[in-house]
Amino acid sequence: MSKSKKYMIWLGIIITLIAGTVYTVRKEYGFDGDYYFSPLGRQDNLSVTKDGKVIIAATVIDLDKIPGYFVGLRLPVEYLECEGGRAYNIRIRNEENYFILATDTGAVFEYRSRQMFEDKLQALGISDQITLDYSRFKDLWRSFSRSYSQVDWDDCVENTDY
Repeated sequence: MSKSKKYMIWLGIIITLIAGTVYTVRKEYGFDGDYYFSPLGRQDNLSVTKDGKVIIAATVIDLDKIPGYFVGLRLPVEYLECEGGRAYNIRIRNEENYFILATDTGAVFEYRSRQMFEDKLQALGISDQITLDYSRFKDLWRSFSRSYSQVDWDDCVENTDY
């Protein structure tokens, strides 16, 4: 078999795998009322969207879907323009944020206090249905921030167009 034919076969396999993954992700993460868990170009930029609009800002690090609600954890991001506009970066902030999205009304409740978040879950009568992994805050912060020492953040400004 020629080298170009092998290349084309491997390319076909890779494209099939990618297409299957994209289909699976879209199928898996499509939610009630046209809400989607959307990777906006990279894994540290995950948000909940509806009709193309961001409802829960990036980056969502854990999410439970129960009837009528999305409940989750997120680490906020900063969109930065660096090197005089020659580079764009996302920087995760190490701030634990919690959210509840009522999918029937579109109401969003956001908290920086775990206790206030859990009190709201209790008041809504859904706390026993939630299985969020709070250890993801530390694990993903450690993972995402690993390369931050390699960037000169002093040269960056917030990109408000994002």
